Amino acid sequence: MPTSRKSAKKVSPEKILSDGKGHLRASSCIFYIRDPWWVDQFVPIFMPGVEITEPMHGFVFPSSSYERVVGKDDGKEEDYFPDTASDESLRDQTIIPPSGLTKEPRLFGSFAERESVGSCARLRHFSKVDGKVDAVLWINFNKPRRRFEKQKMRELMGVLVARLEEIAETHQRENPFPITQLTNILKPAEELARIGRPLSEVGLTWYLDKILVSLLRAFGISEETGIGSIHLYDPVRQVLVREIHKGVIAKDAPQEQDVQSGQGVLSWVALKRRALLIVDLKASPFSAIYEPIAPHAVSELAVPMLAGDELLGVVNLESVARPCPFSAHSVRTIWYTASQAAIACRLAQQISIAEVQVERAQRLLELAHESVVTAEGNKPLERLAELARDWLQASGCDIWKYSEERHSFAGSGASYEPHDPSSLPRADGWSHHVRRHGKPIWISNVAGTDGFDYKYWSRDEEEWRSAPTGEPPVSAVNQRLIDLGVRCELGMPIEVQDRCVGVAWLKYADERTPEPSLSNMRLAEGFAAQAGLIIDLLQRQEAAKRKGRALTEYMERILKVGPVKGNGLDGYVIRRPCGDVGGDFHVWEVIDGKRTSFLVGDAEGHDIMGALQMIPMLTTFNGFSKESASTKHILWRLLPVCDRWELHGTAICFIVDRSGKQPLLFATSAGHPSLIIFKSDGTNFDFPNSDGVANRGILGFALDTPMGEEMCQLSPGDLIIAYTDGVSEAGSHASPVGRRGIVDAVQAHPDGTPETIAKAIEQKIMAQSGGPLQDDATIMVLRVVQ
Repeated sequence: MPTSRKSAKKVSPEKILSDGKGHLRASSCIFYIRDPWWVDQFVPIFMPGVEITEPMHGFVFPSSSYERVVGKDDGKEEDYFPDTASDESLRDQTIIPPSGLTKEPRLFGSFAERESVGSCARLRHFSKVDGKVDAVLWINFNKPRRRFEKQKMRELMGVLVARLEEIAETHQRENPFPITQLTNILKPAEELARIGRPLSEVGLTWYLDKILVSLLRAFGISEETGIGSIHLYDPVRQVLVREIHKGVIAKDAPQEQDVQSGQGVLSWVALKRRALLIVDLKASPFSAIYEPIAPHAVSELAVPMLAGDELLGVVNLESVARPCPFSAHSVRTIWYTASQAAIACRLAQQISIAEVQVERAQRLLELAHESVVTAEGNKPLERLAELARDWLQASGCDIWKYSEERHSFAGSGASYEPHDPSSLPRADGWSHHVRRHGKPIWISNVAGTDGFDYKYWSRDEEEWRSAPTGEPPVSAVNQRLIDLGVRCELGMPIEVQDRCVGVAWLKYADERTPEPSLSNMRLAEGFAAQAGLIIDLLQRQEAAKRKGRALTEYMERILKVGPVKGNGLDGYVIRRPCGDVGGDFHVWEVIDGKRTSFLVGDAEGHDIMGALQMIPMLTTFNGFSKESASTKHILWRLLPVCDRWELHGTAICFIVDRSGKQPLLFATSAGHPSLIIFKSDGTNFDFPNSDGVANRGILGFALDTPMGEEMCQLSPGDLIIAYTDGVSEAGSHASPVGRRGIVDAVQAHPDGTPETIAKAIEQKIMAQSGGPLQDDATIMVLRVVQ
């Protein structure tokens, strides 16, 4: 029998990495492995030399963690970044910390700034099973380096990869997936997500309370061993307000934490949009900015409540018992729950807001309808001024129309009496100033004609700016303002297609009135857009002898034909009404710079009658397209408007979403012909499925049928063809163009531009018709260019 010998003690992977860091003279190393429990997530296993370790947990949940840790799969196993201080690959995706942070600024920097990294190297290992990256090694240096010891780095990576299976098994054993814990945590958040209806403030608090209780129970935290709290974010004041809490809080626990100045750990979480796990508060650098909430807290876990990119609040758990009850899996689980709750809260808020908007849209539609079919002078403007006064809680409102022909203001409507419309704004007054610059202005502290303050609204930054731009501001306000007792005033330019057609003034008698918030400015801009619609229609009535001619000109302005550019799309639109105006319509809006929302439809009737049916649909789309990224939600908002006004027609709403790695297409149809998608490989298909739930019945018949939404992936070179039935039904009844004719026209120009393809389809329908079209026809061709 052979003699057994005791094997030498095996060196731990962590010791191997720590020794390798020393041999390479690096400041720190981080070794990640692919997490088995979460798709495309990477978790840091060993981090020798990293000083501030808590923020590393920000990598474990966000969908962007794969991109930040691994980067693009370009086939390379190693990358070197000689000057990482200017390389975004190592930087965290964070909000730039505000100026004026009085606490430890190093904590609010990126990883490179916090760890003083000057250069780094990244080595990746690709799995032989699925070809994906399953391990990443970062080697960081304090100073910029132009040359690296690449062979030593590869050897170090090789030793770690050789024991990758062992490392992964150890990680799984020490961090078991808490399925029971996850289920208990998610249940209240899922309940909230299923509500899908408006929540009162009391109802919302009740559900947040249930979520907080479930979190504390899942981690075994009682009133004696810790606290839990949910802090909601006020974007106007930029503070976190403690909405609810469980457990005994410290006597001096702040009710609010100022995010702008970086007050407290929760402000770090809000600014960075990342979770933070502090195992030992006393030993952590974050103790320098910790604001005590629980008496004698030992550990803390705080996660942001995010609905997309929007911050709704922060969930905070603190424990006074040892050992720390939280783990990396706790971070992900609670972060997921908080995000689900945030999305549900945002949805409930949107539903409540949308209901108010529907009511407002109906009132505005009444005025728009009156403006088109009647001639009442300034009456519609007077009623619009009354609506604006009530919606924006002003003491008064007046609206001045601007005549481009006379180069002066020419009449107005006002919500108050006495009002003299012949008393026009001064040539050198504020109304002309607002019209010239196209910027909203806030005039406050009016003490006399030459005693007042003013600010300009920046649409790009969405905030008030004190510094004026362009020509010097007006030196005095109108004496009429003093006579009316106005102490504050909001001036809004009323624009149509980059053309200023008037100025609206919201007047406030209380000198303590704060400058309008972001939400109020959005409401005011929406009101100004609707006012522009009415003013534009009134002006065209006044200028044209026949209403038909005025409406024709108006339709030509709002229904843009020709090129469609931007947001990764190249397109072209052709519109061929069978009369002067027509009932076909098309419009698009860019949502948050990442999504483009389209609406193509066919209102019942031709010429002026078709146009009158079309206008309310366009107005409703413009009112809701930027409020939602759901085609089902946007199209659903057309239903009550069409049902109430008996507006009949078909429509298809589709959104090209470029917020992720690959563009996506979403669509919902209301009895409209489906889109035709031509893939770059030569195949084509209808979208959405004409027999599916994403294709509902015709608008205006009060059909109580479900409405769904379909999604498909797009690739560069793909074509999207949207059209109305005037295209497919062109020609004789026995031989219409049909879908086959459209496909033939597209396939005859495989490398054609969108303009070439659109004109080829147009030639097809004109040739097959053999004369004037019998129905309105619209052709939209879009190509995904990147």
